[in-house]
Amino acid sequence: MTLANRYDGIHGSFTGDVIYASQNPNGGNRLLWSLKVSTSVQALVQGPMTCGAIVDGKRGYSDFHPSVPADYWWHSAVTDLQLDATYRLRARCEFTATNGHTTAPGNVQYSVEFILHST
Repeated sequence: MTLANRYDGIHGSFTGDVIYASQNPNGGNRLLWSLKVSTSVQALVQGPMTCGAIVDGKRGYSDFHPSVPADYWWHSAVTDLQLDATYRLRARCEFTATNGHTTAPGNVQYSVEFILHST
């Protein structure tokens, strides 16, 4: 079974697709996710962003990109997830923000809690 979800917010768009090992055992139960910051956030970004993600409850998973453009389509896979366990994906991008007159440190953060149910 494959399940797909999409969230479109003012700061960006997130997608999450789940593939169960019973359907395709290569990689075990897994979450395929993507994130792209909105055009309004992109307009604030001056220079490259530094983006990183971890999953609470999944030791050893991280995804880090030290220098990506503001319109970067970030995507990753979290493999070998346990059924009926609660996980939280935490993603954060840091950048220099500008409003046309001054610059300051900026960031955007996303957090998604998910469970792959056995039934």
